[in-house]
Amino acid sequence: MYILGSSNLYDWESEVKDFDGEFQRNGDTLLVTLTIVTKSIDSGKEIMNTKTMKALQEERYPEIKLNDGFFLVNEDKISGTGQLLVGGVTKPLSISAQLEQEAGGLFRVFGRLSLKMTDFDIKPPEALMGTLWTADDVMVTFNLQWQESHSTLGTF
Repeated sequence: MYILGSSNLYDWESEVKDFDGEFQRNGDTLLVTLTIVTKSIDSGKEIMNTKTMKALQEERYPEIKLNDGFFLVNEDKISGTGQLLVGGVTKPLSISAQLEQEAGGLFRVFGRLSLKMTDFDIKPPEALMGTLWTADDVMVTFNLQWQESHSTLGTF
C-alpha cells in the first residue's frame, strides 16, 4: 500500500509497511476492516517521515482504521462504503476496486483512493518556513491479498 502526493518542488510517495485486516465474504457481499500502524508510513526520508507523523498526530493516534467496510461484489469489481478514521477524525468513504480470485481461495483487491488531508483536519505539511509545502490531495494505492478459509474469514 502506498500514499502518493505532490509538493511545490516534487512528487513524493510513502509506503505503508505495517497493516492488518480482515475480510468476510458472504455471497456477493464483502465485509472489511483494516488497521494501519501510522508509524509504519515511510517515505525513505527522515525529515518527511517526521513531518508526516506530526501531521497525523501519530503519538496520539497510532492507528488509521477502515471500519464498517461493506462492499458488493460484482464479478471482478467491488464497490461500497466504510468509515475511515485518520488522526481522530472519522469520515464516510466510498470505494470501488478490482477483485481477482486466484487458485486455492486466494483473493486480491486492488485500486486507488483519492483523499484530501484537510477532510481529516490534517494541515498539509510544510518546511523551510512555508517555502516548501505539500498539496492537499493524496492518492492511496492498494493491492491486498487474502486467503479465504472455510469459515469465509480471511486475513492478509
